[in-house]
Amino acid sequence: MKFRKFLDNFVLVFALISFFGFFLIFTQIFSGNLEKFVLGKNAYSVSNISTSLEIFTINTESAYLQELNDSNEKVLFTKNENKVLPIASLTKLVSAMIVIDNIKLDEKIIITKDIEDWQEIKTIKSGEVFTAGNLLKTSLIESNNSAIIALSDIIGQEKFVELMNIKAKEIGLAETRFFNETGLDLKVNDIYESNYSTAKDLARLVKYILQNYPEIFEITKEKDILLPVSPKLASEGGCDVNNENCRVVKNTNKLLISDNLGNRILGGKTGETKIAGGCLLLVLNSKNNEDILISVVLNSQNRFIDTEKIINKYGD
Repeated sequence: MKFRKFLDNFVLVFALISFFGFFLIFTQIFSGNLEKFVLGKNAYSVSNISTSLEIFTINTESAYLQELNDSNEKVLFTKNENKVLPIASLTKLVSAMIVIDNIKLDEKIIITKDIEDWQEIKTIKSGEVFTAGNLLKTSLIESNNSAIIALSDIIGQEKFVELMNIKAKEIGLAETRFFNETGLDLKVNDIYESNYSTAKDLARLVKYILQNYPEIFEITKEKDILLPVSPKLASEGGCDVNNENCRVVKNTNKLLISDNLGNRILGGKTGETKIAGGCLLLVLNSKNNEDILISVVLNSQNRFIDTEKIINKYGD
């Protein structure tokens, strides 16, 4: 009998303890401190937990992010980095090297109607005269096809493209091939020919340009330039935005005006065609300014957003 009474009292006490324990947890939940109650001083907040569980998604077929410094190279992120894909106007980085190697940048070039028709945006027009240097800037900043065609015509288009492929081999771009100097998808015998490469090859290209042609990225980091229509204006420095013989050439790289990355960008190149999709190559300082980041995305549905996502998550 005494044992039965003891057992009843024990059950009652246990029930009371359980009730008050549950009540304490219940109040902690509604005070927003459950994680501190359970985990103590090492607790994560609920918001931190949800952030850590967010799914990282990018809508790009291939991507590559690499970190460089004086003594080391480190791959930070890859996605199909060895997949061979069309590269659109990223092509013009190699085209620029051929121009610098073979054409005097103060040479005067007259634009023909055939050259003008290569570009929908008529920044350069038939009958106008430009220096080779200003056409080079226009081809890189605005990704202007007419400008690079005008330059390749000096050498001859076939020879120019041959030099591009020789240069690619010299750099060690094993999976890269060029069919034209613009990056356009051109139809030959009912088949589209597209210049192609891999994200990994393009990262190698960036390192080569940084070491041997730094002026290319100096050009591509400009948000815009004033383009004199005649060499006379260019030599006199008499070009301003109100001059009818002077045009504003705007950069196609929207990240140059990004609050997040804009002031860190050292250069880059955009590209986009129906077959290639959106492409973007970017060179920028790391957040601590101690390293250089190389970012490449190919066949992206939104190249600027994907690039920012990758850099924000893996580069910073």
